[in-house]
Amino acid sequence: MYRIAVSLSLVLVLAGCGTITRGTSDQVSIEVDPADALVRTSYGRVCRGPCTIRAPRGEAFTVTAEKPGFTSQTIEVQPKITLAGATGAARNLMTGVGAVGAGVDVYTGAIYDHEPNPVRFRLRRSEQGPARPGL
Repeated sequence: MYRIAVSLSLVLVLAGCGTITRGTSDQVSIEVDPADALVRTSYGRVCRGPCTIRAPRGEAFTVTAEKPGFTSQTIEVQPKITLAGATGAARNLMTGVGAVGAGVDVYTGAIYDHEPNPVRFRLRRSEQGPARPGL
């Protein structure tokens, strides 16, 4: 009987922990027009758009898209507390984990999602005319 109670308690506690159920990273989709543009993040991820990257939930970062013949563009992505994240922290309080579990979720970033997600780029053609003398 004791083992069943302990096992049930562990299941309830772990089910309420956002760090376990949501993880510490978030998938961020990147849509780019024109396709096949080079995409770089401020924390070192590189891909060809469209693509999906994993980003640490609690960290802000920038995404830059560039392609020859087009003007590059940078978009800032911010962590934001969402309903899903807040629900996980609330479950901590209801399951007896309390402020410690909620604090862990805040520290690990489990309460956050990134916005915007998806990140959408529409690159514009560069308007490079002939070089002007004397400028």
